[in-house]
Amino acid sequence: MLGALRDEGWSITADSIRRGLAAVRWPGRGEVVREHPWILLDAAHNPAGAAALVATLDALASSRHRRLLVGVFADKDVDAIADAFAPAFGEIIATESSSERAMPADDVAAALGRLGASVTVSHTVAEGLEVALRGLREEDVLVISGSLTVVGEARAALIGGPCDSP
Repeated sequence: MLGALRDEGWSITADSIRRGLAAVRWPGRGEVVREHPWILLDAAHNPAGAAALVATLDALASSRHRRLLVGVFADKDVDAIADAFAPAFGEIIATESSSERAMPADDVAAALGRLGASVTVSHTVAEGLEVALRGLREEDVLVISGSLTVVGEARAALIGGPCDSP
């Protein structure tokens, strides 16, 4: 895309690209909404996204206790998402958003539980967020993930505002 613009005569420097990328904000995608404890919102709604999120956590917070609030859509590969998430989190809360596409929290929990994860079930994001925040220490990491609707509902409760647009 940038090459095409340059071909059309646009002057786009490497510095302007760096500055532009540094200024990008995409609610619900790698969004840190609190630092102590660290609360990260990242939709990670497919296996590749879940694996990338775990790799990022391994690089940035490898020694911190991690808790996950997760809910996915029924048409997603929950087993592959669970494969990425289950070994990476000490505690997991399975939930479901208010979307009609949401997979029941019990099904999300079953996929994670088959892998030996310690899972609590909460049937709403609000309830799951309460559970996730309970006893969270300043040095812990809470990740909220699995779908933009789960992340959006949690984001609204935590800081207000949806994540339906970048």
